[in-house]
This record gives sequence, C-alpha cells and structure tokens, in this order.
Amino acid sequence: MYESYKNILNETQSKNKLKEGFATAAKVVAPTLGAKPKRIFIDKEFGEVEASDDGIDVLNDLEVEDPQENLGIKVIKEAAQKTNDVAGDGTTTTVILTNSLAKEAVTPDDYVAMGTKNNKTDVLKLKKEILDAKSQVFKSVDENTIEVKEDKQILNVARASSNNDDVAAMLLDIFKTLGKDGAVKVTANERNVEISHEIVKGMSYPQGYIHQGFITDGTNETAELDDVPIIVTTDKVHDLAQMQKMATVGEQNQISNLFLICDDLDGVALFSLLKNKLHGNLRVAATKAPGFGNQREYLEDIAVMVGATLIGKEEPVKFADLKFEHFGKAQHVTCEKNNTIITGGEGDKVAITERTKTLKNIFEKENKEYEREKLTERISKLSGGVAVITVGAATENEMKYKKSKIIDAVSSVRAAMESGLVAGGGVALLAAAQKLSDEGGYGVMKRAIQKPFEQILLNANLDVQAIKGGLVGKEVTYGYNVETDEFGDMIEMGVVDPAKVVKTALDNAVSIALSVMSSGGALTLVRKKDEKEDINPEGY
Repeated sequence: MYESYKNILNETQSKNKLKEGFATAAKVVAPTLGAKPKRIFIDKEFGEVEASDDGIDVLNDLEVEDPQENLGIKVIKEAAQKTNDVAGDGTTTTVILTNSLAKEAVTPDDYVAMGTKNNKTDVLKLKKEILDAKSQVFKSVDENTIEVKEDKQILNVARASSNNDDVAAMLLDIFKTLGKDGAVKVTANERNVEISHEIVKGMSYPQGYIHQGFITDGTNETAELDDVPIIVTTDKVHDLAQMQKMATVGEQNQISNLFLICDDLDGVALFSLLKNKLHGNLRVAATKAPGFGNQREYLEDIAVMVGATLIGKEEPVKFADLKFEHFGKAQHVTCEKNNTIITGGEGDKVAITERTKTLKNIFEKENKEYEREKLTERISKLSGGVAVITVGAATENEMKYKKSKIIDAVSSVRAAMESGLVAGGGVALLAAAQKLSDEGGYGVMKRAIQKPFEQILLNANLDVQAIKGGLVGKEVTYGYNVETDEFGDMIEMGVVDPAKVVKTALDNAVSIALSVMSSGGALTLVRKKDEKEDINPEGY
C-alpha cells in the first residue's frame, strides 16, 4: 500500500523544479526534431519496447523519480498536447521553445541577471515585452506565409511530415478528392504489410466523446464501435426515465453496443451508461450534437446518413415513444477527443440524395457568406465520404510508428491547407528573430525562437554556427536543407511547415512560460510506501 501527501514548494523552489522538468523533457524529445530525427527507445511498463521519433509519443511515456521535477514534465506535456490537439504537429517545437523561454525568464535571479529589479513591476514589464515580441514574430510569420494552391505544395507538406513519398502521394489523392475538411480515418491491419486507402460512405463532425470513460482504445484514446445502433436526439439526456426507455428497447432487441448523439449527457444517465460499459453489459459512446445555433440541422443530416429518426421534445417522435425502428446504424464509429467519424451509415440512398439536393437549393438562395460556407460544409459531409487508410507492417511496433507518422501527416496537410505555408526547417522563426531587439523580453524571445533551427542542425550532426553564418544577409525564406546538405530557398526546395503549426507551438510555449513567471509556489504529489504494511513471511 502507498500513502500520499502534498509537498509544499516556495516560489523559487517551484520555479527551479519546473525548469528542471522542462529541461528534462527537452533533452529527451529534442532529438526527434527535423528531417533527420533520431528515434527514442521507450521501455513500456506493459508490452514490447517501442522506438519513436514522435515528440508527443515520447513525452506521454516520460516520468522521473523526483515528483517535483515531474510537475514540470506534466506542465510541458499539457502544452505539447494542446499544440497537437490544435495543429496536429509541432509538439517537439513546443517543448524546445518552452524550455528556452523558461530557462531565462522565470526565477527572480534571472530578472536581476537581466539588469532589472526584483519586483512585480519588472516581472510585468518582462512579460509585456515577451508578449509584444510574440506579436512581432506572428506578424513576420504572417507576412511570409504563402497560400496552398498547387499539388506540389501538398506533396511537400505530407512528405516532410511522413518521410514517405508514397504516403505523400496517397494524401494528395485523398485531399484532392475530399477537400481540406474531408474526414480521414487511419486504421491498423495486422494481416498485411502494405498501406492502402479507400473512400467509403460516411461523415465526420467536430465533437468528441463526452466522457473519457467511453474510451475503448487506450493507446489511441478513442472509442471504437462496430455495427452499432445509433440514437440521434435534440434532447439533453439526463434523467432516469430516458435511461429506462433506452434500456427497455435495448433488452427487447438484444442491443450490445450503442452510440448516442444528443444535446448533452449528464446526471444519472451518464452514470448509468458508464456503469454498464464498465461492467461489460453495453459497449457505448456518446457525443454532443455538432454545430452552434443550428444543431438541429446538423442532427438531421446525421440522422439521414445513418437511417435514424430524429427524436426529441420538439420533434414528432418524443423520447418516451422511442422504438428500435427509430435507431439508425453504422458499420463503424470512431470517437476521438475532439472529433467523431461515422462510416458505413445505413441511411437510405434516395433519402441522402434528396437531402443533398435540398441543401444545394438552399445554398443557391442564400446570400450570407457565412451561411453559404456552412451549407457547403454540410453538403460535402453528406456526399463526400470518408477516406479510410489501412496501415500494415511486419511488427506491431513498426505498425504503430507508421500509423503515428500518417496521422501527423494528415494533420499537417490539413493545417497547411487551412493556414498556408512558411519556410520549414526552423527558418521561419529564425528569420523573425533577426527583427527582434536583444534587450529584456525581446532578447529572451529572440534567443528562444532560434533553438528549433539549431536543434534540427544538431540532429543532423552539422556545424550550427557555420551554417548560421552562411545565412547572414539572405532572404527570409533562405535556409539549409539538411536532407540534401545544401543552402537555398526552403520553399522552392519543398522544405515547408504549416503556418498554423509554427504559430500554435510558439503561442503555447509563451503561455506556459508566462504562467510560470506569475506563479508563487507549488504543491506536488508525493507517494510513499507504507512501511507499517503487514507482510506475510510465507509469501502468501
């Protein structure tokens, strides 16, 4: 048995320990950055040893013995995870930037070293300068962002993220077919070593599982349901009467799994579904309805796609009248943290076609640009389908690695199509650094945003100072291609990054650094083995 308690750290102690955690995280994940990354071997508590060059994969397994240092690792993990959730890439860059900013800007001694007085006014001044510097960096990135217009640009982004020409070509084909908002699902196939894809009937929407208790795949943190009956309702599901109605219909029709899309889910209803899943009585997941202000229209689209009847207080069919004939069905549902993909919906083809025609007619009469964009999105989801990428490999570790790289590449392409491209290889931030002052918070930012470029060179075993010297006086997109070992225009050479990834990584790094600067202490969790615990000398 273990007992736990909280250890109290004062301001200086907590900031130093947080910095130690940041430094440890950066040391471990920094080798994974760039076109010549190094894999990190991970000794899993359960299962095989893994090797990964994905920063977030490595971070998720990082834990040290010192609980106080661990606090810093947890904080920087959250920043990296947020970058991954928003942009789909840039986790290692987030860690490197956070560590560099924190190294110079969080403890009182640092303020003194920078020639400021140790008081709140100076801390606020430093924070203000860092925020202003971030705005200047964002302006530089925006000024040098190019819109994605050509197939070659998509290929370059996908190749840079996946390190695989075949995967890049496959993603180009998928996004040309489905558009930038097209749904992509990546699955594993242990019986094949090839990577393949197909476009299947389905749709996605930006809502994830309501509660983590619905997760069925702990590795990927997703809820996966096969051949699943679906309830679509405009109601909030929260009371016992609703649960009893679902339970009665479920028992009468021997339902073993269920997917629920509703306005919200809480109270006794949420507790009951989680309890049934925990006990193995029902494989279930639930999400909130997509959309804002027009949820009913989105729910109608989904209902048509899966062959369900929309039920609710304001609908012809109320929850109390629920029957199995009102359920829809799909071959597969994947619920992620912030997104859901439904494939193989069993809706009537004629009904789907009619629904699409209706939306197109509304689109032709609509004058408001915002509404036209939303209608275009809904039409695309109903008629476009979902790309299912099947990943095979000779070993489980290789399959996980391939799957992770493809997921990253999908996110990178989507981010590039949404926000545009900048020079890759750390060059966009390096160019922005040249415009910043060396003083105070501006200097802190200037030194920090050069670190990703320097780390990429270090990972390729190159002379950092010599190469940086070769860039003096050059254009903002001029850099060094570590794959081909040559100077040149990074965009022309196809070495690019999505602008969204670069800005999100810096934004989250600054947010964490400033939060730590403002902190006044910490409470860390300590677990200690109970030495009074009785031990049977017989070993039983």
